[in-house]
Amino acid sequence: MTVRDWVAQRTAMTPGALVEAMLGALGEDADAPAARAGAMCIAAATRTLESLIAERRFGRDSAIDLLAVDALTTLAFEFAAEHHSDVDAIADAAARGIETLSATLARV
Repeated sequence: MTVRDWVAQRTAMTPGALVEAMLGALGEDADAPAARAGAMCIAAATRTLESLIAERRFGRDSAIDLLAVDALTTLAFEFAAEHHSDVDAIADAAARGIETLSATLARV
């Protein structure tokens, strides 16, 4: 089972456009073994958030990407809670994301 398979199982009731955005954010990481789902999801969420901020994409046209960040972060924490792994790495990445977003919004 891959990260893609794991995400598909978790998002069966999720709108297709959001699942596509999540898989797009995961990129090649979606083909990693499902045992790495937590790390891959938080890495994809971090990359996407950093890209949105760097490109100053704060409009409605970027809403699906921001929703994907939220959904991937949620999945990463769910994975960590269920598997008791990656908790520190996921928490660190989430904290960096919050700091980055906070610092960026303070400049806007």
